[in-house]
Amino acid sequence: MGMQGSRNTGTRTWQRAALFSAFFVSCVAASFLFRVRLLEAAGRWLNIGQEPSPADYVMVLPGDWNGRPFVAAALIQAGYAQAALVPRVERSPSVLEGIDTPNDEVIRRVLLACGIPADRIIILPGQSTSTYAETRMLRSFLSRHPDCRIIVVTTHFHTRRARMPFRYSLKREELQKINFVSAPTDDFRLEAWWKTEEGFARITEEYVKLVVYWMRYGTGGYWMVTAGGVSVLLAIILWRHRQANADRNRRSPGHRVGLAKSRASRA
Repeated sequence: MGMQGSRNTGTRTWQRAALFSAFFVSCVAASFLFRVRLLEAAGRWLNIGQEPSPADYVMVLPGDWNGRPFVAAALIQAGYAQAALVPRVERSPSVLEGIDTPNDEVIRRVLLACGIPADRIIILPGQSTSTYAETRMLRSFLSRHPDCRIIVVTTHFHTRRARMPFRYSLKREELQKINFVSAPTDDFRLEAWWKTEEGFARITEEYVKLVVYWMRYGTGGYWMVTAGGVSVLLAIILWRHRQANADRNRRSPGHRVGLAKSRASRA
């Protein structure tokens, strides 16, 4: 019985490994066959931004100040919110030495330059080091202003990941008062992110960070999606590597000489 049970356990383990391997290979194969549509969908899937709805405040998440504060200013000027909330970020050594300007101060200056009065820009106290820290700062603000509705502005490809710590740390009734709005970026087009080095780097990095966030703030239901996403990413990286090698080969002197000889022989 002992040997039979051990043999059955080994068989089940092998079957599970075979199923997972088949799933992985299928994901990779599908990603090559339908890569353009999958790449477009991979970019769109990260963006869960909504149409803005009337609120009391618009919260600008620190990070990309090239787009987020401009969208926040436009929302205030359009009447969607009355004031801006800007989390205070942790001061880095370069900021403390006077070399760099803190991100929240840059955002404040952009809002002022866009015509938002200083008394309508509120710096949330604390030390922001992550999106999770910013959700805690917002929760503290909501504890003092429980009836407020908030628009959260962040870059389009960051909206899905940003929402996870909000869901994790805020109460259900608090979360219902929050509206996520996407801000564009000038660096690349989300629907064609893989066509530029900047877009490729930012989106692949975002998916890696998303896996980390799922491990920390997600639930077990996300693991199959995570496995599929990692498989697609691996396929994309392999595809890009093959394209880069092909481009290098086309630019090599040996390739050009061979091409010239081929054309000469046909002539």
